Amino acid sequence: MKLESLLDNRKYFYIMHLSYGAGTDEDKRKHWEFGKDSNLIGLDRVDVNFDWNEQTEADKKEFGSLNPNWYRQFETFCNKMKRGDLVVVIAGLDSILGIGEIARNDYYYCPKLKKDRTFFDHIRNVTWKKAWSFEDRNRPFLLQQLMVFNDTLRKITPNSPFWKILCNVEI
Repeated sequence: MKLESLLDNRKYFYIMHLSYGAGTDEDKRKHWEFGKDSNLIGLDRVDVNFDWNEQTEADKKEFGSLNPNWYRQFETFCNKMKRGDLVVVIAGLDSILGIGEIARNDYYYCPKLKKDRTFFDHIRNVTWKKAWSFEDRNRPFLLQQLMVFNDTLRKITPNSPFWKILCNVEI
């Protein structure tokens, strides 16, 4: 079965890159396994140590003027992703760890998770459609790497160069 079969005629989906700054592979493994087992996806950045939606629009725009790419990612994660949207979590640029469906319309700020290095501090609930262990070498590998994907989160539409690469992956 190809990833495309899970889209059910959706016109977009999201991809998230599992990263942890300068973290080790062990950090990434722990974060992925926690997210997989807890039905969560997460996002963080060192200078966004506050509840995104408790900020004024002026403060968000000021942050966006300094960090437009991160502003877009936080707005997407916290406000644009909706219940029923699909998100594909990728490891590196060449494999899929999980495919989840957003389970709720809201997001949560949980600084304790980041402080304890358990997970990211901005989180969303998902229902995993498919999920593989971090060590699973049989997880889906892409036929072509996502060479120019350097975001943590991005919306993918049929016009995206990543659409065909991801939709044709055998899962």
